[in-house]
Amino acid sequence: SQEQADKFYAILASHIFPGASLKDASAANHTDIVQPLALQLNADVTTSLLQKNRGWRFQLPNIFPLRQLVNLDTRKTPLRIGPPSHMRQKLTITVPGGHKITHTPESINVVHECFEVKRDVKVSKRKISIDFFLSRRCVEVSPESYASFRSSVLEVVSQMQETVDFERGR
Repeated sequence: SQEQADKFYAILASHIFPGASLKDASAANHTDIVQPLALQLNADVTTSLLQKNRGWRFQLPNIFPLRQLVNLDTRKTPLRIGPPSHMRQKLTITVPGGHKITHTPESINVVHECFEVKRDVKVSKRKISIDFFLSRRCVEVSPESYASFRSSVLEVVSQMQETVDFERGR
Protein backbone atom coordinates (compact mmCIF):
# COMPACT_ATOMS: atom_id res chain seq x y z
CA SER A 1 0.00 0.00 0.00
CA GLN A 2 1.05 3.61 -0.42
CA GLU A 3 0.97 4.13 3.34
CA GLN A 4 3.49 1.31 3.85
CA ALA A 5 5.67 2.65 1.05
CA ASP A 6 5.64 6.15 2.57
CA LYS A 7 6.62 4.72 5.95
CA PHE A 8 9.46 2.76 4.32
CA TYR A 9 10.75 5.88 2.52
CA ALA A 10 10.65 7.91 5.76
CA ILE A 11 12.58 5.20 7.65
CA LEU A 12 15.11 4.92 4.82
CA ALA A 13 15.66 8.71 4.69
CA SER A 14 16.14 8.78 8.46
CA HIS A 15 18.58 5.86 8.27
CA ILE A 16 20.69 7.56 5.59
CA PHE A 17 20.49 11.01 7.21
CA PRO A 18 19.74 10.74 10.94
CA GLY A 19 16.94 13.11 11.90
CA ALA A 20 15.99 13.88 8.29
CA SER A 21 12.41 14.80 7.42
CA LEU A 22 11.15 13.23 4.23
CA LYS A 23 9.52 15.75 1.90
CA ASP A 24 8.79 13.54 -1.09
CA ALA A 25 9.66 10.08 -2.40
CA SER A 26 9.08 7.97 -5.46
CA ALA A 27 10.11 4.59 -6.80
CA ALA A 28 10.64 3.81 -10.46
CA ASN A 29 10.55 0.22 -11.71
CA HIS A 30 9.17 -1.08 -8.41
CA THR A 31 7.12 -3.76 -10.19
CA ASP A 32 9.74 -4.59 -12.85
CA ILE A 33 11.92 -7.62 -12.10
CA VAL A 34 14.34 -6.82 -14.94
CA GLN A 35 15.07 -3.11 -14.45
CA PRO A 36 16.84 -1.91 -11.30
CA LEU A 37 14.73 -0.29 -8.61
CA ALA A 38 15.27 3.48 -8.57
CA LEU A 39 14.31 5.36 -5.42
CA GLN A 40 14.18 9.13 -5.28
CA LEU A 41 14.08 10.72 -1.84
CA ASN A 42 13.76 14.45 -1.23
CA ALA A 43 14.54 15.22 2.40
CA ASP A 44 15.19 18.14 4.71
CA VAL A 45 18.52 17.27 6.33
CA THR A 46 18.87 20.43 8.43
CA THR A 47 19.16 18.31 11.58
CA SER A 48 22.22 16.58 10.05
CA LEU A 49 24.18 19.84 9.83
CA LEU A 50 26.99 20.51 12.29
CA GLN A 51 27.96 24.09 13.05
CA LYS A 52 31.64 24.84 12.59
CA ASN A 53 33.66 28.04 12.95
CA ARG A 54 31.93 30.35 10.47
CA GLY A 55 29.66 27.92 8.70
CA TRP A 56 28.15 24.49 8.51
CA ARG A 57 29.34 20.94 7.85
CA PHE A 58 27.28 18.18 6.28
CA GLN A 59 28.57 14.62 6.75
CA LEU A 60 27.96 12.54 3.63
CA PRO A 61 26.17 9.24 4.14
CA ASN A 62 28.48 6.24 4.06
CA ILE A 63 26.37 3.64 2.34
CA PHE A 64 29.01 1.18 1.18
CA PRO A 65 27.73 -2.37 1.69
CA LEU A 66 31.12 -4.09 1.47
CA ARG A 67 32.41 -2.34 4.61
CA GLN A 68 30.44 -4.78 6.78
CA LEU A 69 32.26 -7.77 5.26
CA VAL A 70 35.82 -6.99 6.36
CA ASN A 71 35.65 -7.08 10.16
CA LEU A 72 38.17 -9.93 10.41
CA ASP A 73 41.91 -9.42 9.83
CA THR A 74 42.25 -12.82 8.14
CA ARG A 75 40.01 -15.63 6.97
CA LYS A 76 40.37 -19.40 6.86
CA THR A 77 37.21 -19.97 4.80
CA PRO A 78 35.93 -18.20 1.69
CA LEU A 79 33.87 -15.06 2.15
CA ARG A 80 30.62 -15.48 0.22
CA ILE A 81 29.38 -12.09 -0.92
CA GLY A 82 26.48 -13.09 -3.17
CA PRO A 83 25.82 -12.80 -6.88
CA PRO A 84 27.45 -10.01 -8.90
CA SER A 85 25.56 -6.75 -8.66
CA HIS A 86 25.82 -3.02 -9.07
CA MET A 87 24.35 0.01 -7.38
CA ARG A 88 24.34 3.72 -8.07
CA GLN A 89 23.62 6.53 -5.63
CA LYS A 90 23.12 10.07 -6.79
CA LEU A 91 23.10 12.78 -4.17
CA THR A 92 22.37 16.43 -4.89
CA ILE A 93 23.01 19.00 -2.18
CA THR A 94 21.81 22.57 -2.54
CA VAL A 95 23.18 25.02 0.01
CA PRO A 96 20.98 27.94 1.12
CA GLY A 97 20.99 31.22 -0.80
CA GLY A 98 23.67 33.66 0.31
CA HIS A 99 26.07 30.82 1.20
CA LYS A 100 29.19 29.56 -0.56
CA ILE A 101 30.64 26.07 -0.65
CA THR A 102 34.04 25.90 1.08
CA HIS A 103 34.82 22.16 0.95
CA THR A 104 33.68 19.33 -1.29
CA PRO A 105 34.53 15.62 -1.24
CA GLU A 106 37.23 14.22 -3.48
CA SER A 107 36.43 11.85 -6.31
CA ILE A 108 37.09 8.15 -5.68
CA ASN A 109 38.31 5.49 -8.07
CA VAL A 110 39.20 2.14 -6.47
CA VAL A 111 39.48 -0.96 -8.63
CA HIS A 112 39.86 -4.47 -7.21
CA GLU A 113 39.42 -7.78 -9.02
CA CYS A 114 36.12 -8.29 -7.12
CA PHE A 115 34.70 -4.76 -7.22
CA GLU A 116 35.04 -1.24 -8.52
CA VAL A 117 33.99 1.98 -6.81
CA LYS A 118 33.74 5.41 -8.40
CA ARG A 119 32.57 8.67 -6.94
CA ASP A 120 32.34 11.71 -9.17
CA VAL A 121 31.76 15.15 -7.68
CA LYS A 122 30.54 18.18 -9.64
CA VAL A 123 30.05 21.66 -8.20
CA SER A 124 27.91 24.37 -9.76
CA LYS A 125 27.35 27.55 -7.72
CA ARG A 126 25.24 26.42 -4.72
CA LYS A 127 24.72 22.85 -5.90
CA ILE A 128 26.90 19.79 -5.47
CA SER A 129 26.15 16.60 -7.40
CA ILE A 130 27.73 13.38 -6.19
CA ASP A 131 27.45 10.20 -8.25
CA PHE A 132 28.54 7.00 -6.46
CA PHE A 133 28.82 3.72 -8.34
CA LEU A 134 29.67 0.23 -7.05
CA SER A 135 30.08 -2.80 -9.28
CA ARG A 136 30.62 -6.13 -7.54
CA ARG A 137 31.95 -8.93 -9.76
CA CYS A 138 32.88 -11.84 -7.44
CA VAL A 139 30.58 -14.36 -5.82
CA GLU A 140 33.13 -15.15 -3.13
CA VAL A 141 36.58 -14.11 -1.95
CA SER A 142 39.12 -16.84 -1.21
CA PRO A 143 41.08 -16.75 2.05
CA GLU A 144 44.22 -16.08 -0.02
CA SER A 145 42.61 -13.04 -1.72
CA TYR A 146 40.93 -11.70 1.42
CA ALA A 147 43.80 -9.42 2.55
CA SER A 148 43.81 -7.61 -0.81
CA PHE A 149 40.00 -7.42 -0.82
CA ARG A 150 39.95 -6.07 2.74
CA SER A 151 42.63 -3.50 1.99
CA SER A 152 40.69 -2.17 -1.02
CA VAL A 153 37.41 -2.07 0.93
CA LEU A 154 39.08 -0.16 3.78
CA GLU A 155 40.59 2.26 1.25
CA VAL A 156 37.08 3.07 0.02
CA VAL A 157 35.74 3.33 3.59
CA SER A 158 38.42 5.88 4.52
CA GLN A 159 37.70 7.95 1.40
CA MET A 160 33.95 7.86 2.09
CA GLN A 161 34.41 9.79 5.37
CA GLU A 162 33.79 13.13 3.67
CA THR A 163 31.88 16.32 4.26
CA VAL A 164 30.43 19.25 2.39
CA ASP A 165 31.21 22.53 4.13
CA PHE A 166 29.60 25.89 3.45
CA GLU A 167 29.40 29.33 4.99
CA ARG A 168 27.65 32.62 4.45
CA GLY A 169 29.15 34.28 1.39
CA ARG A 170 30.72 37.71 1.43
